[in-house]
Amino acid sequence: MSEDNDDIKDIEYLDFLDEIRSDIDENDIENIKIESYYGENAWTHRGDSVIIRPDTSIKIDDKPKMTRYEKASASKLKNAKSAKESRLAIQRMAFNQNIMPLSGTIDEDRFKLLISLLVTKPARLADKYQAFINKRLTSLLSPLIPRQVTMCKRTYPFVMKEHPGFMYIASKEYGNGLSFWARPDIPYFFKQNTEQSELKKAGTKENYLANIDRAVFSYHKHLITKERLELKHASVLIRNNVKTYFDLLKLNPFWFKILYDKLTNYGNENTNISNR
Repeated sequence: MSEDNDDIKDIEYLDFLDEIRSDIDENDIENIKIESYYGENAWTHRGDSVIIRPDTSIKIDDKPKMTRYEKASASKLKNAKSAKESRLAIQRMAFNQNIMPLSGTIDEDRFKLLISLLVTKPARLADKYQAFINKRLTSLLSPLIPRQVTMCKRTYPFVMKEHPGFMYIASKEYGNGLSFWARPDIPYFFKQNTEQSELKKAGTKENYLANIDRAVFSYHKHLITKERLELKHASVLIRNNVKTYFDLLKLNPFWFKILYDKLTNYGNENTNISNR
């Protein structure tokens, strides 16, 4: 155990170690398999010894087919065992590292980092749609700007004023009337917030704008999902009074591992340890 973790209360520490040291009893699992195969008469006692007596009504060569329920139960048992093994491995690792001392207090920045790591999927999707919208608007607005202005921006990028952005309003039909603050990569040529009307005046194809509207809708959908998950995870941390790294480890070892991987630069987005 790392010296940084010595401040944890002895009783709490010993209780936790007992859980780590405990493991799934392989004999119990084997007994269940034997009884399910041979029936109630699978076991017979002779004094203090126990031997297996096959049910003669079942042929050894026969392989009874598993029902759908039995398959689901077996799969659930396998997944539960795998999850427990992963959890125990994380707990053992946690007691032998000092990057996140278990007795140490988690500061606000670390809490924010953890929550951001727990919502990477909706955040990534929101960023994807945001990038698509801005790129599409850039490609549609650029031809409407005089070539001399565009060339000047390319030649003297620090001289030309960058476009500050404008409010794009999606149609009700495709984008539910939602708004999006667009930041196209173009010179500041149009009067702000006239860009959308300029596109319509230029006769931009309706399907191009419809695709942008759909993207605006998807952007908001994933943004809302992200915000809801952030609130949900923050509420769990507050409700369980998580203050130290040991508190976090007890609450959810997989969250502990996600934060640890990030801080040690060993984590990757496709980690097999899922959020449970």
